[in-house]
Amino acid sequence: MSIKKKPKKRTGFFVNRCLPFFLNMRMPGYFGDKLTLQPFAIRLFFTVCMFLVVFTSSEFKLFSFKAQAQFGMKMQKVGVSRLFEASRQGDWQSVDYLLKSGSDPNVSFSEDGSTPLILATIGRHFDIVETLIEFDARLDTTDVFGRTALSWAAEQGEYEIASLLLNKRANPNHQNKEGSTPLMLAIKSSHLQLVRLLLEKNADVSIRDYTGRSAFDWAQAQRNQDIVGILSQAGGSR
Repeated sequence: MSIKKKPKKRTGFFVNRCLPFFLNMRMPGYFGDKLTLQPFAIRLFFTVCMFLVVFTSSEFKLFSFKAQAQFGMKMQKVGVSRLFEASRQGDWQSVDYLLKSGSDPNVSFSEDGSTPLILATIGRHFDIVETLIEFDARLDTTDVFGRTALSWAAEQGEYEIASLLLNKRANPNHQNKEGSTPLMLAIKSSHLQLVRLLLEKNADVSIRDYTGRSAFDWAQAQRNQDIVGILSQAGGSR
């Protein structure tokens, strides 16, 4: 019975042959035939050789394949899709193609509950927000923080996106898990124009968050007299 021999590892060739040959080399030329290479050059050559061996070895490839497989399984587990990535990165062409191909605009990212609409809003991608709405993306779906796309737009000061969402009848009085409304979030971030927009769209100034604070209380805490004045005119004072 013939016994199959195990193939020799590549590292043996370099360690047993190349390295001793190199260490015993002499440098002919201007400096003479007996001058050995400097220690730094030896170390550099050794480092480069070992890097190439490890990089091209079957063990490294196997590790790479396993890592990619594990990463792919993890990404599938948390529900990542091409639509999420395209919405996050601002790739309108891919979003448009995927939606026309039947992708669900209301699928939720299972790790934090974000929808493509929320991701596009966070990324400040107006054109993608508009396209997702055209394909019936639900406006008031919340993530794990209880925030809608309008909540994020209000906090980030995205006037155009907030205006679009409100014109499509997003709820201006939705409260997140802390009880904060889009109006409160806009006040906390001192976005004056958004405060005005939300009030024009019937934001309720009497709502209090779960700490008992109203929009007017938050405006006073921010010491923003312009916003305090606007809220006072809207009947938001105590």
